[in-house]
Amino acid sequence: MMKYIGAILAFIFLAFLVKVGFENMTKTGAKSARLECHKKGTVFERVYDEALMKEVQRALQKGEYELLSRAKKSAVYGEQTLWVRGDGSG
Repeated sequence: MMKYIGAILAFIFLAFLVKVGFENMTKTGAKSARLECHKKGTVFERVYDEALMKEVQRALQKGEYELLSRAKKSAVYGEQTLWVRGDGSG
């Protein structure tokens, strides 16, 4: 009887290891799991290329950079009604 319990526990442990290994192999990276709105514009992300990071640091230290920024109102959301009073006066 103890032999069967040991075999069942060993099988469960092996199945767990296979599951964890499969999850790690199919894990999506940071770049592939981006939000839809981030695919349409430039967002700040971690720089993975060490040489590029050094170049950015050098440019920042020497002042050889230009900041470009723009924002537009989102058309996704409608009128906000969260803080409207019961009488409708806002």
